[in-house]
Amino acid sequence: MMDKISTQYNQAVQLIKSAILQNQLEAAKAVNRQMLALYYGVGKYVSDNTRKGDNFTHFDSTEYKSPADGWRFGLARILFSEFHTFYCS
Repeated sequence: MMDKISTQYNQAVQLIKSAILQNQLEAAKAVNRQMLALYYGVGKYVSDNTRKGDNFTHFDSTEYKSPADGWRFGLARILFSEFHTFYCS
């Protein structure tokens, strides 16, 4: 009798673990899709709003750093450059 309960318990635990891992994987993939869409969109915006050779100088990181907005960091020009590269590739 105890072996049957132990087997059922182990099967239940494995089923739950499998469901959790599968959902974690699906959540990670969804987040990655959203982040890639964001990077592409920012890259498109940068591409559409800069001229070749601008070097993203009008995208100053201080413009994107506001404690009132909840930002704890600024966005570096290199980040905009990376978004642009991602969009163009």
